Amino acid sequence: MRLKENAKLVEFLQCTKQCTGEVYFKSTEGDVLNLKSQLSQYIFLAASVSENIRYLPEGEIECQYEADYALLSPYLIP
Repeated sequence: MRLKENAKLVEFLQCTKQCTGEVYFKSTEGDVLNLKSQLSQYIFLAASVSENIRYLPEGEIECQYEADYALLSPYLIP
């Protein structure tokens, strides 16, 4: 699933902490960030304000467990 364009990223990352399993951001370039890792969260946020604006909208959010998608649904495009 992809992030909504107007998703509040800090709130989204706080919500990932409540997920049971791992939550990954996978870019179109093949990068994989575990969004439950603080270092990966920092990289994710830095990428969101970089000149490469397409990095986040084109990337995919993948959850280890299907139930975690429901928790993140306010931030995701189905």
